[in-house]
Amino acid sequence: MNNRLKRDSLKAYMFLFPAVGLILLFKIYPIIIVFGESFYKVSYLSGSKVFVGINNYLDLFFDRSFWNSVWVTTKLNLLINPIQVVIAVVMALLINMEFRGRLFYRLLFFIPLGVSLAVTTIYWSIFFRPGNGVMNYILNSVGIPRQPFFNSPSQALWIIIGIASWKGCSFWMIFILAGLKNIPREIYEACDVEGIEPIASFFYITLPLLAKTILFVFVTDTAANFMLFIPIFMITKGGPDSSTNVLMHEAYRTAMLQGDMGHGMAMIVFLMLMLMTVVAIQFKVTGEREI
Repeated sequence: MNNRLKRDSLKAYMFLFPAVGLILLFKIYPIIIVFGESFYKVSYLSGSKVFVGINNYLDLFFDRSFWNSVWVTTKLNLLINPIQVVIAVVMALLINMEFRGRLFYRLLFFIPLGVSLAVTTIYWSIFFRPGNGVMNYILNSVGIPRQPFFNSPSQALWIIIGIASWKGCSFWMIFILAGLKNIPREIYEACDVEGIEPIASFFYITLPLLAKTILFVFVTDTAANFMLFIPIFMITKGGPDSSTNVLMHEAYRTAMLQGDMGHGMAMIVFLMLMLMTVVAIQFKVTGEREI
């Protein structure tokens, strides 16, 4: 009996090994490499590599461009995370409701899931192209002046938020919808019997029962948006006037374009620490320890 249990346990571990191996190879190992490289002055342009200790981290404190990217990253997440979570909740509620035409809305909401973020960025960059873009044509047709969009420091970040939200909200909606499906229908039937209004049942029943799901979505959404890179890389390049230069793009610019790999790796380490701090604060504020 014991030998059989040992064989079964060994088989279970063998099934886990590929997943654990992939996580170690593509998640843990790169983090170790990034942390190690952050202590060196590495220049791929000259081919030199010199150990400098914590100097790369000390240099960050005097780097204006770095601190601007920290501020832009913070501002982006303060804006985009609540927007995406609220829209995802509304979309899930609409799909979960019984009404005529629900299949049309379901198809509409699931379309972004079949399009990659890179392709999404191309589509929306054409739509919001300054000058002769589709959006400017629509605005001009109703008497509104053409807008600079990506060329405007006050508009560019909002459009990046819109692009990321169009793609992201549909994804997070799936988790919210799964949480809604786990709420027993008997609870809502009891509300109908008691004459409780739908709005009241949403705030006093649906939201509390969705709390853990929403927390999970909010935390993972934060992690994803801290790493947002593709729309900024493809459209704005951090501009105009560094208004969209998030920390992820600043690290790329420093490491790849300027050739200062160690300095860029130090920024990535700072980004990871910043993300872990924000997630820890989210758990502390919500009072939840488990999802």
